Amino acid sequence: MSASPSARAFYGLRPEMVTRLLELRTSLDPALARSDEATARAQIEAVLDDFGDFIATSDLPTHRAFLTSFLAKRAAEESGASSALSTLVAIGDTAVQVVQERLLTGHGEELALLVARVTAGAVRIVNELIADELGRRKALSHELRTGQKRPAAIVASPRPASITEPTPWVMTRGGARPAAPRGESTHVEAATDPGTADLVHTQDDDVDVVDGVVDGVVEPVTEAIPALTTLPGEPEGKTR
Repeated sequence: MSASPSARAFYGLRPEMVTRLLELRTSLDPALARSDEATARAQIEAVLDDFGDFIATSDLPTHRAFLTSFLAKRAAEESGASSALSTLVAIGDTAVQVVQERLLTGHGEELALLVARVTAGAVRIVNELIADELGRRKALSHELRTGQKRPAAIVASPRPASITEPTPWVMTRGGARPAAPRGESTHVEAATDPGTADLVHTQDDDVDVVDGVVDGVVEPVTEAIPALTTLPGEPEGKTR
């Protein structure tokens, strides 16, 4: 099956996107700035290839599998989930800028919007992956403290209700979780149970935060991205 016009245009601009990102990486993203050029190039090219393949094929499982691997690699590098999100947004935003500058046609506007939507969708998927992992660790922490497994309904991970109304996330050194409703306490105290020294929990809702203390509530990174209606591979009319 031949690639769509949008995918062909994206692939055609890919070399310029890579060059632009390498030139600007020190100001775009701290994780890319810390990397040597070869490492930064490999990460940039991998993300752009994934975005281009998703535009061409609408293969959501493969797209999600890549993002899972990308997040795991960042965790292995001790860069953190917030760093992974920052890198995805920096790459997506720069790709949009290149499209807008080079394709001064209606098709260019369409491709720019599509790349922005794919970027927003990638951020949403990464947030879901983070929530899944924190839910798993939360259940494990509870079991270590009490010797009992939590019911599935309590372990279940939260999901942002809408990409246009994203949920604020509390970013920690070990990941992210939804922020407590306004007015509720977010005081954090250290856990003292044996074997859980790297876990802390909030007094108000007993939600575990892994590998560090709460650094604060950050605004969702998707607010700067155009509202998402439908992603490639999803039925028309499905809203986010």
